[in-house]
Amino acid sequence: MSLEINVRDDSKIVDIWLTNGEKDNAGLLERLKPLCQAYKGQGYLVTMFRSGSEDMAALTGALLVTNQRRMAEQAARRNEQQALDLAR
Repeated sequence: MSLEINVRDDSKIVDIWLTNGEKDNAGLLERLKPLCQAYKGQGYLVTMFRSGSEDMAALTGALLVTNQRRMAEQAARRNEQQALDLAR
């Protein structure tokens, strides 16, 4: 797999995917700058994803756990606020 650029005109998003071999290639990154600037100038959100060396399954699991915890905390705060509002 190599460099992949996905342009989603409907949502004005550009995704750039770099492999391990490409992510540290200074020449490639320099060549991508004008492309990124051009899309940003047109109001697109440009995202660049760089391949990593960590365990993706473990990191994704940790992210899901964190997000679940945050949602539970937000729900608890909302419930507390609703109880306070009702008590007034």
